Amino acid sequence: MTVRGGWKQEWNKHIQIDGFDFAGIQYRNENTKETGWHIQVNLAGPLWHNYWVSGGQFHDVSSVDVPLYPAQPVVIALGGIREVGPKEKEAALAAIETWESPSTQV
Repeated sequence: MTVRGGWKQEWNKHIQIDGFDFAGIQYRNENTKETGWHIQVNLAGPLWHNYWVSGGQFHDVSSVDVPLYPAQPVVIALGGIREVGPKEKEAALAAIETWESPSTQV
């Protein structure tokens, strides 16, 4: 497991693509300027699961430590590479692309 600090929550997004219901929270690392997404899939269903996506790679997420005060950085514990089926992987990356599009920024 890799514990990485310095993340700040940017925004929450939701979208349905190809039968998947994605909820995503975007984080930006203050130290590395890297962007990552904590993705939760099918929140209302029995097949709920989540993972971390950054740089096109999917990782298991052990925890996302949300701070008590908004000014504090978030600590994220990542597991190993997460195997995601091709249809879900393509849909998740499409969701992120849509969320990061300037036309969807509020």
